[in-house]
Amino acid sequence: MELSNAQYEVILHCFRDPDVVSKYPGWHNIAKKLIETGKCITPGDKCIWSSGIGNFIETVEAKDAVDCIQYKFDLHEFMTTEFFKNKYFSMLYKQEEVYLEEKKKYEELEQLKKYLS
Repeated sequence: MELSNAQYEVILHCFRDPDVVSKYPGWHNIAKKLIETGKCITPGDKCIWSSGIGNFIETVEAKDAVDCIQYKFDLHEFMTTEFFKNKYFSMLYKQEEVYLEEKKKYEELEQLKKYLS
C-alpha cells in the first residue's frame, strides 16, 4: 500500500508511546521499518511496545542472529482495528481544528484585501 506523508504520519503516531520514546532512542527506525516492510530484527528478547501498538506486533526469536528478535507487523490488519480508528479520528479532528483556524485567518486577511484595492 502506498501511503501519503500525512497517512504515514498518522500510522507512525500510533507507535509514539512516551515510555518507549524515552527509553529506546531507536524506536523511530523500528517503527518505520515495520510500517514499510512489516518486519524488523533488533537486539533484545522482548518487544519494546508492551501495550497499545504492541498488541499488534508479533515477536519471534530471530534465526541466525544472537540475542535478537524479529518483529512482525501487518499494516493492513492494523488499519482495521478500533485502536487505529480511534487514533486516526483523534488526529483527524485535531487537524480539522487547525485547518478551520487557518481558514478563518485567511478569510480575515481576504477581507483586509478589500481595503487595499
